[in-house]
Formats: sequence, structure tokens, C-alpha cells
Amino acid sequence: MLFMAELSEKLQIPSEFRLLNGADPIVVGLGDDNGESLQFLRETLQESPAGPTPLCAHITAVVQNIESMEDELRANGQKAVVVIATDGESSDGNVAEALKPLTKVRKVFQNRLNQVFISNL
Repeated sequence: MLFMAELSEKLQIPSEFRLLNGADPIVVGLGDDNGESLQFLRETLQESPAGPTPLCAHITAVVQNIESMEDELRANGQKAVVVIATDGESSDGNVAEALKPLTKVRKVFQNRLNQVFISNL
């Protein structure tokens, strides 16, 4: 995950990192904070996860964010990529059900949503 954050920062490609039971979403790659967000992400990743894993709520929020950017993404010929990596089970619902809207998003963007990775670390 840190590699992707560093790459996003270096190339100035905005990327949002959501640590499910920790900090608020952290956006790197905007090029407007002298690497402070990347440093904060590095520090946050040093902490051990604790508490529940609200994966379904985060999936829902990500889908809503992508849907709200649909027109801008289309106009700019851009793509959205969603990567899900978890070391635990969702504590707030059925992940398969939460992922269903990503299928709809994929159709909306006419395959602009490249990949969804789900991985247990």
C-alpha cells in the first residue's frame, strides 16, 4: 500500500486511502501539501489496526464518491480504480452485497472502472 501511495505522490495522481478502523480517508498525490499527507499515511500505517472492520460502509462511500465524479471522469477520459485490501472480516454486513453497486458503476462508466481487488493480507 505504501508503494502505491509513494507512486501517487511522485506522479501527482490523487489517491484516497481508507484505513477502516483508523484515520479518516487520507488523500495523497494532490501536490499541494509538500508530502505531508504521505508522511501522515506512513505514520498511520505504523499503527496496529483495532476495533471493528466497517468494510461495507466504506465500500458504499467509495461507490458514492465515484458516482458523484462520473461526469468529470467521462469528460476527462479518466478512470477510477478501486483496490480493497483487508486483514479481517467485515463487521457491518455482507461484503458481496456491498460490492454489487460496483457492477452498476462499471456499467455506468462503460468499463472505466478497471479493477476491483479483494485481498486478505
